[in-house]
Amino acid sequence: NPTIKKIEMKHRTTTQTKIEKVSSKITGSTMMFVNNCVGDVLLTIACRFGQLGLPVGMVMLCLTFLYEIWAFRIITKACAYSNAANLLDLVHRCYSKRIAIFIDVCAVAMLFAVLVCYAIIVSSYVHQAWDYFMQIEPCSLHDDQCLKIHANTEMVIRLIIGFTVLPIESLINSLKVLNFISSFAIIFVILTLTCIIIRSIQTLISGELPFSSLFTPRDPKVPIIPQGFNVFTDFTGMFAMFSLQPVIPPLYDELIGTKQFKKLVLTKASDIASIFLFVMYMIAAILGCLVFYGDNQAHFQNDNILVNFASSDLLMSIVRIMYIFVILIGYPVVIFQVRASLASWFKINQLQNWKHKSLFLFLGLIASVATSVTALFTPSILDIFDPFCATFGAVLFQILPIMIWYKLEKLESEEIKDEQEDMVIDKRTERMSIYMLAASMLGGAGAKQRISEINRRISRTYTNNQMRFSSVGAEDEDSNLEGDKKNRRNSLVLKKTKVVKSKKIVFWTVLTVCILYNSVSFIVSISNIIGG
Repeated sequence: NPTIKKIEMKHRTTTQTKIEKVSSKITGSTMMFVNNCVGDVLLTIACRFGQLGLPVGMVMLCLTFLYEIWAFRIITKACAYSNAANLLDLVHRCYSKRIAIFIDVCAVAMLFAVLVCYAIIVSSYVHQAWDYFMQIEPCSLHDDQCLKIHANTEMVIRLIIGFTVLPIESLINSLKVLNFISSFAIIFVILTLTCIIIRSIQTLISGELPFSSLFTPRDPKVPIIPQGFNVFTDFTGMFAMFSLQPVIPPLYDELIGTKQFKKLVLTKASDIASIFLFVMYMIAAILGCLVFYGDNQAHFQNDNILVNFASSDLLMSIVRIMYIFVILIGYPVVIFQVRASLASWFKINQLQNWKHKSLFLFLGLIASVATSVTALFTPSILDIFDPFCATFGAVLFQILPIMIWYKLEKLESEEIKDEQEDMVIDKRTERMSIYMLAASMLGGAGAKQRISEINRRISRTYTNNQMRFSSVGAEDEDSNLEGDKKNRRNSLVLKKTKVVKSKKIVFWTVLTVCILYNSVSFIVSISNIIGG
């Protein structure tokens, strides 16, 4: 039948269009998630594995991956229930405003640590590029004069980068421009990882690091035993490698479609992005810790893996330059998030007038200068990252998902209540539309009389139906709920009470463990900084 064939073709076309729409949204969201996570954490994962040992590091990374997958699903589900526009709004719907502001402060503090790491990374790579073009040989550990010149050069480069390039980047405040430039970061990251794989495999096969006369194969060949108490700091730092918690609520708010559509897109996108990041981190960690960070490799202990490669290596010099672009691309995106949070605290709206816009830009400059000054006194990435992860990062990446999970039923019940209120409003609107239609058809004094009559009939019908339903319900209750149904209801209430109690026990247990563990992690990170 031609008609049936046309209907089938139309149905197939519509289905294919829906699939393509979902796929494109998932792809775009996945790219945004990956771009938000990659950065300094990819460069430090090999150092963490070298300190933890390969078996412990792999187990901890797998545990972190599984926990964050669950956390992203919980936050996505909470966004579907609450329609929160950002993380602050989501936490405020679950808890008090003070707790929401505290979570926002933790998010800004973690972004501040990321910006400091960005300044350190860019300065280190520019310094190595300078050494490559000037053909400067690496310093020996016993050459104090060479080491002093190297440190002074590093300080000058950090001053130049921190007070010229980065403040200029902080002036970018267009979301379209930020989203456009951030889409290129993943390309440079993949190329960087590819070059790390090539050089690492080449070194493992030949036993020599290209263009490096100071390299000796690591001893032991495979790190097994964790070093000291780094198991605390490194495990805490791994949670920051999957930092999608602040990104999911605003992206959910921006997506257009039904709740089920937006929930499907973000769930699939977060799963794909997490798997992609997990594979990248695992490859970089395993290869990096098999090449560097041995007990006999004093020259190759830098927590930034790209710095361990020789400055005279042309391939890795190109890689470092590419990663400079990754950082410079990500810097204005991160500084925009910091500036937006600070503006919300001081009630500054850049769209209101030129004064507010000037203050908005000024906040970005202040944040940029503050991070640059901090970078001058921070020797390495982990010196700033580990203490911040043990305090603010623990709240954001470990405790926050548990807090939202604990209040998930509250958000769901509020959503059901809102839907019921919307249904009542829709019925009232329908009644008013009937009144308006009658008035337009009759007109004059007859319209008013006719509207009153319609209103009385609707009210009488509604009252009779309500009485009929209530009487039927009463008879049903008298006849049936005396026995099994009443017992079943009581058992369901008792079961729900037990679930709430067990959930409360789990919540407070996990919260206590997180606080104690990260307290030890903070103490260890501070002692590592003091001990050098």
